[in-house]
Amino acid sequence: MAKKHAKMPRLNWHSAFYEAIQMELDKYANNLTFESEHQLTTEPLRVDVLIIKKNQGTIISEPIASHFLSNNIVEYKSPGKSFTPIDYHKACAYAHLYVSLNKCAVDETTLTVVTQRKPVGVFKYLRQKEHNIVEDAPGIYTVEGHMFPLKIIENEHLRKSDAMWLRGLRKNAAGSDLHDLINSIDRKKKECARAYLYAILMANPDAVREMEAKHMSTTTLDQVLDEIGLTKIWEARGEAIGEARGEARGEARANKNLSIIFKGIVNKTPIESLAEQTQLTSKEVEDIISNVFGGYKV
Repeated sequence: MAKKHAKMPRLNWHSAFYEAIQMELDKYANNLTFESEHQLTTEPLRVDVLIIKKNQGTIISEPIASHFLSNNIVEYKSPGKSFTPIDYHKACAYAHLYVSLNKCAVDETTLTVVTQRKPVGVFKYLRQKEHNIVEDAPGIYTVEGHMFPLKIIENEHLRKSDAMWLRGLRKNAAGSDLHDLINSIDRKKKECARAYLYAILMANPDAVREMEAKHMSTTTLDQVLDEIGLTKIWEARGEAIGEARGEARGEARANKNLSIIFKGIVNKTPIESLAEQTQLTSKEVEDIISNVFGGYKV
């Protein structure tokens, strides 16, 4: 009989993006209100992120948000998805609908689209409509002459100095990139960035292996998983301390088992092998994969 392997759970890139853009603009947190999946109507029409600028006198120097006005709509395309001319029209429709429903001025509303790669088809379409496209910085484009200010951000070519957190939302990160991102977040804030850290760790198995081998001299993977809150999720189910079988494994063992199972997922290790390594049953391992990793919610 074929062995059952640990499967990679579906990643919630949009929750990761919501946390990333808040970290990018953290120093303006007192002047910005963030809302994830702002609902436009009673029907399921939502913009990915709505950012309200409270004080119009505040100047935002970050190039990804230097165009922000009162109402700022941000649409995000996760890795592997393209931003097409059809998507462009949809994003513009959302912006127009928001303006209409909230009775706000078009000239106080901006649209920002974040996508992994350069949207060649959209740029071609916009140029045909006589819009000039200016690259303000690597990966950051302003569309001139648009009805409302429009920026298109190409994650793949962003500079770390311009948008470290957005740049990190990718599937081809290096081990050093992951190490830098993890160590740039204050320990107390790691749980606030759990969707972000979870997504980049799960999406980059080769980088995780490289990071552990070359870069983790002071912080272990066990500690990272604990700091982003996955240990708490496991403990809440009674799995970490073995309540189901009346065994006291202790916190250190719980953290170690989490990292073993995490690496098992990224390496597609057979369930039976993970059960042997963690001294859990195959059913317990599957339950952890489903409810701690695959069933992970922000």
